[in-house]
Amino acid sequence: MAAVRKMLRMTNKNKETALHEAARNERSLGVVEAIMIHEDPNEFKYSANNRGESPLYLAVKSRNVEIASELLRHPNSQLLAYGGPTGKTALHEATMLDFGDEDFKDEGKRKKLLEKYRSMAKEKDQKERTERYSGYTVYMMIDQLLEKWSNLAKETDEKGWTPLHYAAYTRNWLAVHVLLNKDKSTAYIADKYWKRTALHIAACRGFQYEMELIISECPDCCELTDSRGWNVIHYAVISKNDEVLKAVLQYSSLIYLLYGEDVKGNTPVHLYKTYHSRLPSFIKNAHEDNDMFKHWRTLHDQIQMEGDFKSHREAINGENPGPIPFDVEKEAWQTLSMGRQLGLVFSQPDDIVVNFLVEQINSDMLAFKASRS
Repeated sequence: MAAVRKMLRMTNKNKETALHEAARNERSLGVVEAIMIHEDPNEFKYSANNRGESPLYLAVKSRNVEIASELLRHPNSQLLAYGGPTGKTALHEATMLDFGDEDFKDEGKRKKLLEKYRSMAKEKDQKERTERYSGYTVYMMIDQLLEKWSNLAKETDEKGWTPLHYAAYTRNWLAVHVLLNKDKSTAYIADKYWKRTALHIAACRGFQYEMELIISECPDCCELTDSRGWNVIHYAVISKNDEVLKAVLQYSSLIYLLYGEDVKGNTPVHLYKTYHSRLPSFIKNAHEDNDMFKHWRTLHDQIQMEGDFKSHREAINGENPGPIPFDVEKEAWQTLSMGRQLGLVFSQPDDIVVNFLVEQINSDMLAFKASRS
């Protein structure tokens, strides 16, 4: 037995063991089971390779759900590390992946999985979303990770992003749902540099359902502002998605946020007015004004009387509003790619969306893609 364990613990030039290799290969479930049986958790711990990837992280990243589930289920699972590169954990990775039931090959286990987690889809809207989503595997993956290590929900990567930040960023509504059910306090965690919460991310990206889900579960997190004083309504404005803005303005309890000024004195209405001369169409054409609409109109009229839109544009231009709104992401990449092929240089963009696209592409988007490679 000692000789077998010694062989299993041998590492290659990348500091990878046999378990690291097996975790990548979806056909290696039997190998993983054998390795775990022969190991002694009191003597050895499977840590990360040269890239900072633990076997468990590799299994999740590779979408090898059954292997990851086996690693977590096994009595010797305490010998596993759960970390990944740049401070991410297996839970961060799980929230970014679009798991489906087809990732669970065992038909019997898949049926048990569906029976166990079907009850969470109670509302009609959630049922429809679940049908489009194709399954509950992501629910199981996150649930198992948090059952093993409850602190994972609060762990942040090098940017200060929690798994909830990534779930909001990638529009993974089911991951958002599970994470909030497990630990609502994660909605109040702000990132390292810009002090953005997952709610800010969802609003800016234009993800209405995820935004509403966070607000309904954690209404007090709406009070949080980023390092510039921007609140959730500022971010809804930046999404350039009227449906998202309309949705957040349905919450009459957030009226005070309309008057929330950032460090340069800009309210959400200032931000909207700087780039839109008229009222939002859903307010202009509303048959009946709710309280939020009335206050928006009042602020709009006051700002109209101020008339100094240039100073507001200059105050806002050059800012880094946040992650790229989903609706402009594909178009932005195509536009920038074509522009660069033509030799164009985006040195002085005067549109706020292009401005933050240029600044964010090399950070948020490329960092995100690098983490997936």
